[in-house]
Amino acid sequence: MSDNNIIKNAHNLFDENLYNECLEILSNHINATPDNDSDLIECLLLRGDVYRKLAKFGDALRDYRAVIQIDKDNTIAQTKIGMVENILSIENTFYYENPYTDLDLLPEM
Repeated sequence: MSDNNIIKNAHNLFDENLYNECLEILSNHINATPDNDSDLIECLLLRGDVYRKLAKFGDALRDYRAVIQIDKDNTIAQTKIGMVENILSIENTFYYENPYTDLDLLPEM
């Protein structure tokens, strides 16, 4: 399968919410792709999106930051990094400010 077909197939799987299958195809392709390949950025961005949909935010950030390593001016990756960091910030805020955290389940001493 050519590189364009692999990327197109990955986009189709993503659009159909078949994230694990998409992740497998993208990971295999990224691992076999040289660092100077023009498709690498698109694959990393899409795999980052898959990780974000699966709530694997650390993995998503890793892929988005890998794009920045290749192209420091990539505004798409910069925007997606900001989105994930905002999600993580909101999640942390909700957890620590929630009066109904797991601490309420502990027996009183």
